Amino acid sequence: MIRIVCLYGLFAISGAFMFDRGPCDLEPLNVHSNTEIPVPKTCANGTFLWNYPRGHVVLLFEDYGRTTAVCLYDDDGYSFNIYDITPGHHMAHMQVLERQSDRRMCTAPATGQPVKIRVDATERNAYQGTFKFYLELMTPT
Repeated sequence: MIRIVCLYGLFAISGAFMFDRGPCDLEPLNVHSNTEIPVPKTCANGTFLWNYPRGHVVLLFEDYGRTTAVCLYDDDGYSFNIYDITPGHHMAHMQVLERQSDRRMCTAPATGQPVKIRVDATERNAYQGTFKFYLELMTPT
């Protein structure tokens, strides 16, 4: 009996480390939703994860007080349709992330306003899609 309890405790602890997400790991609460997710201002980089993607999600990166671009790169090979919908960027369709590549794509730099990225699920039925993001904060000249 003690062995079973010890094994259960070990599994519970290791499971918490394996599946725990931090504040910069973003995920829509409703898998079939068209929603906006504010990115915490403390997140200079993170991960976007979407289980059973349907519809679209908007990631809102606050105004950081500096010229800012948001860069994305592939994490698992699922191709979303991604748009830079920051006001003045004319809903620019971003290039498709290359599967298992280190190639990055970035939004146009924005100054004095939040950066908004729209992530659309594709027609392809997928279990999960993820990508990584990071901020490029430009130094004022």
